Amino acid sequence: KGSSATDDIAEYDLSGVDVIMYSGVSDIVGGLFFTDEDGELTDLTVGSAFFNFDGGRQNRMRYDTPTFGPGLQLSASTGSDQRYDVALNLGGDFGAWPGVTIGPFTTLGAIGIGDPSESGVDYRMAGSASILHDASGLNLTLSGGMDQADGRDPYNLYVKGGWYGTLNTLGNTGFGIDVTRSHEVAAAGDTGYSVGGAMVQTIEGYGTELYGQVRWFTLDRDEAPSVEDVVVGTLGTRVKF
Repeated sequence: KGSSATDDIAEYDLSGVDVIMYSGVSDIVGGLFFTDEDGELTDLTVGSAFFNFDGGRQNRMRYDTPTFGPGLQLSASTGSDQRYDVALNLGGDFGAWPGVTIGPFTTLGAIGIGDPSESGVDYRMAGSASILHDASGLNLTLSGGMDQADGRDPYNLYVKGGWYGTLNTLGNTGFGIDVTRSHEVAAAGDTGYSVGGAMVQTIEGYGTELYGQVRWFTLDRDEAPSVEDVVVGTLGTRVKF
């Protein structure tokens, strides 16, 4: 069991704040239920309304070519339940995202297509790209994904701008602001938006990142029930060793 060829292709990111802020905006509260206008819980979760169409982990066989040209790598996998994936990566190597330096910029990107073996879905496409200006720390990250599905047109668009650099003696500091548009992910006629702001502080020598984020979700629906907005605040730390 491990990553399919399209795992992470919608989440390639050089912003320095991706420990808490990346295109999978619903991951922090995916199981949280929306409430209706009367404050009662619905059966619709944040995770079912916002999805970046990234691949996942599964029982699979996978092959990754050696890196060739300007940091390119092709990956393919076949998984359980007749799932198939193919992806092309720029600056990514299985398990790592070193990026490719082009002039004053570091770049990173991926695109892929797969058959998720889901009812009503013919195929799934997703991709992402990120660029970092090495001298200033300014960065831009884009992500998009879609299903070719019966009866609706589900897709997700994501953009994030940020800065990553040194503000203190603890280590690097990152800031990011992002916007997501989700269309017909849970049901036909749904349009969702999410806006977030995040900060991450690295503590060098201890393998530690301190992070905080505020995120807003809103979902407009053609079918009942109408749902209230969700606002989430997150504080945490990640220690890697």
